[in-house]
Formats: sequence, structure tokens, C-alpha cells
Amino acid sequence: MPEGRDSGSERADVTQLWQGMVAVGRLRHPRTHLALIVVLGVLGAVCLLATITRMSALPLLPLLPLSVAAYAQWRARNASSDRNLVAWVTLLATSVAVCIWLVALVGRILR
Repeated sequence: MPEGRDSGSERADVTQLWQGMVAVGRLRHPRTHLALIVVLGVLGAVCLLATITRMSALPLLPLLPLSVAAYAQWRARNASSDRNLVAWVTLLATSVAVCIWLVALVGRILR
């Protein structure tokens, strides 16, 4: 443990971090949610175009985590408590990460 820091200040730092995450996820501005939906839509369109250009069904694999991400974004927008909001935003971020990983994996396979 670094000198000058006790568990109370570390707990306060973690609390501030979680409050910051909740504040970012709590943004009710329609443009933020619209931007997230547009990004998810572009990723879905890339998967569909890759299916057509590669003549393979393999690029459709990332659509499943992408649909989970879209559902999580919708639920995060309507979250009733901070705990639910953090859970839905975490699921959203994880699903997008898995989707991008699958896009890279399919790209390597079809190379």
C-alpha cells in the first residue's frame, strides 16, 4: 500500500469512480443514445456487407453480440437504479468488445 493512503481514501476513490461511471451512463441526452445506436447499426451493416462480399455466412457471427449490445443500450437508457445502469453499461461494453473481436477473428479466417 502506498504511503499516505489508507483504505478510507482508496474507498473514496473507488466510490468516485463508480459515481463517474453512473453519471456518464445516466446521460439522458437523446444524441448520446442516438450516437450509440448509429455505431451499433454501422457495425451491423459492415457484417452484412462482409457476408455479401465474401459469399460466406461466417461474417454473420458478430451479429449476436451486437444484438445483445443493442438490447443492453436500450435497457441502460431506461434503467431505474444506478446498480442496474452499471450492469447494463457493462454488458453493452462487453458485447461490443466481443463483437469487434469476432470481426477480427472472421477477418483472419477469411483472409
